Amino acid sequence: MKYKLLIPVVLGLFLSLTSNCKPGNKEPLTQDTTKTTQDFTITQKQDTTANQNNEKVDPPLKGYLKYMHEQWDKVPSSFEAKYMGFDIGDYPHIMFRDKKGNEYDFGDGENSFGSFKEEDFLADKSKYEGKMFKLTWEWKTSSFYCCDGEMDIHTGKVPSIVDLGLVK
Repeated sequence: MKYKLLIPVVLGLFLSLTSNCKPGNKEPLTQDTTKTTQDFTITQKQDTTANQNNEKVDPPLKGYLKYMHEQWDKVPSSFEAKYMGFDIGDYPHIMFRDKKGNEYDFGDGENSFGSFKEEDFLADKSKYEGKMFKLTWEWKTSSFYCCDGEMDIHTGKVPSIVDLGLVK
């Protein structure tokens, strides 16, 4: 007798759960949230490549890009410099020092190390530390962490290594 009442309840529950499906709809009832997570990450980036004076660029990033241009606009596109090493402090730093003692940080860049493996440069104790290189760089669009110690990912044109050759 108890089971006679249970059958209509179970049947009703089953029908209410399945009635939300449209006929012919083959989409699963579960939802893939991977795309949502990926979209959220993408929306956190700010495109600063079109115009660094764009009003949509947040003030700390705008100041950082202005500072980068002040530091780099007069640097020759190719020069010789000693590799000083890789370090992660507030942000990643890939450091070179020229013969005059000027230091150059390519930590934000979309770097290409020429015929060298990137991981050889970014090792804790790189075999290239202290070696002189002919370094060629240019402004390239890159995604990097910025600004004022924040860990937001931004996109902009920053100094990037495009070729690297060992000086003998």
